Amino acid sequence: MGGDDAASPIFWGGKEIRILSSRNQVPVIFIIPTVLFIVTFALFPFLVGVGISFFRFRLIGSGDEVRFVGLANYWYIITKDLLFRRAFLNSFKWMLIVTLLPYVVGLFLAMKLNTKFRGRSVIRLLSWLPWAVPLMAVVAIWQLIYQPHFGLLNGLLTLVGLGRQRWLGSMSAALFAVSAVQVWRWTPFYTIVLLASLQAIPGSLYEAAKIDGATPFQEFRYITLPLMRSASVLTLLIGSLWALQAFDLIYAMTQGGPAGSSHVLPTLVYQYAFRYGYLDRGAAVGVFVALSLLVFGVLWVRSEMGGYKYSE
Repeated sequence: MGGDDAASPIFWGGKEIRILSSRNQVPVIFIIPTVLFIVTFALFPFLVGVGISFFRFRLIGSGDEVRFVGLANYWYIITKDLLFRRAFLNSFKWMLIVTLLPYVVGLFLAMKLNTKFRGRSVIRLLSWLPWAVPLMAVVAIWQLIYQPHFGLLNGLLTLVGLGRQRWLGSMSAALFAVSAVQVWRWTPFYTIVLLASLQAIPGSLYEAAKIDGATPFQEFRYITLPLMRSASVLTLLIGSLWALQAFDLIYAMTQGGPAGSSHVLPTLVYQYAFRYGYLDRGAAVGVFVALSLLVFGVLWVRSEMGGYKYSE
């Protein structure tokens, strides 16, 4: 190595301080903008939110001054807040629906698209379109489909002799109606990732299995699923984390209604902080969401990594 690339030791107060060599400085320079962005727009707001959650901090109301209350906000939302409990349960339902259903449908589509048939390229393109449609266009389309008087879905129901439904106006149906839209939006992502994983499986494995007399189900169980483990874990983990922080689609379609029946934790944060003016409770719910994401991600990764064996 040349002299310009070597780290130059500097002595200060009897201690040696090493300066990064010119070669090692290049990666650091490229990383600095990303680190600054994360600190400015993620870490700093999160720390501010954590701080607010320990105070009584209201934008509107009795006009009480800001004062330290410790864990009172957390105690309130966990023990007394019925809206928080409903939002917590809804978040769990939402995560299961919009993570597992797109995976199952995406796996089915990926397996079909991995076979040769006439018009496969066109079908592949069409199957990926929901992922590319802008959010507000999705909201407009599906609100027309769910429209209670002249919507397409209720029109189909009347044709088969069933009654009309208020899909987005019913406390029992609103969350599931929005979940169906999210499943429709996210399925192409699962399809793309799983299809790429399927195409990486050597065809010789299936040929050998057929020679040994394996059925299609046995090929799927003993070849396809094990060799798609990494892709499956990746898509399910990403999907679960996305689901736990979902906000835009739910708020655009129902704003958490009717009567809070479709609220999830992220929409509840907005409701408390910016509609009710309770920044303290909103911050407490936000910290709860962030910690839930962290714990869920760590536990998932640890459980999955435990299934792998490494050898020297």
